[in-house]
Amino acid sequence: MAIATDFDKLLSPGVGHRSNTGLFKVLHQPQRFHSRLSSACARTHCILYSSEVRLKEFPSRKMLRIVVTLALILATVSATNVQQCKNKPFPLDVKIKDCEEPPCVVYKGTIAVMEVHFLGNNNNIKSITATTTAKVLGMNLPYVLPDEVSDVCRNLLYGAICPIDKDEDVTYQFNFYVEPSFPEITADVTVTLNDAQNEAITCFVVSCKIRKGATAAQMDGYLLDWTNPL
Repeated sequence: MAIATDFDKLLSPGVGHRSNTGLFKVLHQPQRFHSRLSSACARTHCILYSSEVRLKEFPSRKMLRIVVTLALILATVSATNVQQCKNKPFPLDVKIKDCEEPPCVVYKGTIAVMEVHFLGNNNNIKSITATTTAKVLGMNLPYVLPDEVSDVCRNLLYGAICPIDKDEDVTYQFNFYVEPSFPEITADVTVTLNDAQNEAITCFVVSCKIRKGATAAQMDGYLLDWTNPL
């Protein structure tokens, strides 16, 4: 298992002591190390230091592998069943709040929260931009995201930072604001993360049902009562 192999490297003699383990860069950027093990360390007792990594409370390497495997299994339970884009890399997993099986119901005037877990496609990726389109009546309509949302590096979770490298796994929190002006329809939403050369790092498609938010529904009810007094 790849995870076990990675942990063998991390637990090999000399890790945390500046030895030639191939992880010098990682150990001296604890945010990067933490992002790589986010699924595991967030649920275990990994303790990160600025220049070394110590693993506590695990009696053996075997026990650590078991804990990590269980953590990864639990992490994938709530993953949303999204679709792959044609000829583009697929995320490791996508979690959309309150939705495991699309179509995902999203409400106007609210924020749909998505976590996109993906791998870097090249080394030293300093800039990643998110773009979205919605397929409505057979047409792909672009939706321009605000800079604070489309800037993926600004929204990486678990302490991860750019630049990221090839095969480094990180998680992007995508906060998609559902405009009150959106029509109440079902649309296939495509989310693509592109590097500075506009090459797709990852891409997925999810079907979303856009529905009236609670605030709008309450306002409609108020107007109805006002225009039709008892």
